[in-house]
Amino acid sequence: MRQAIDLLGIGHTSSSDLERAGAVMLGSYLRGVYAGGDEPMHDNTDHCVIYNTQPRVNPVTRQLNPGEHWLAEARDVHGNRLVFDSFGRTASHIWQPRLLNVPFTQSDAEQPSHHRDGRLTQWCGAACLAFAAVAKTHGLKIAAHI
Repeated sequence: MRQAIDLLGIGHTSSSDLERAGAVMLGSYLRGVYAGGDEPMHDNTDHCVIYNTQPRVNPVTRQLNPGEHWLAEARDVHGNRLVFDSFGRTASHIWQPRLLNVPFTQSDAEQPSHHRDGRLTQWCGAACLAFAAVAKTHGLKIAAHI
């Protein structure tokens, strides 16, 4: 996590920020950073993708979404997938229903929703890179305990 925070800080993180820091930390293991639902299909290779919880375009207003929260998904050569959410959530019929059949990491939050002074925390991007580094180095079984 220290390397990710050193590269990104703990403020708002854009997709280009994540791409740049991910290239340093993960090299080709990071397949890319995407809007929700735009990530590539699993192709049975070891890699990670980072995607936002929001689609690129709001389906109701047809306006571009500014993004909301980053998730990371590690994938392996056996077709396994593992999703990391720094708030410790898992998919439901209401939140991220497209990921209902994908395992998530442990449900303990690595990121509180707010700072003590009431400001929203914004280090989900750095946490996603740290998760991906663990998955790359140690595999999905170990990363599942994050």
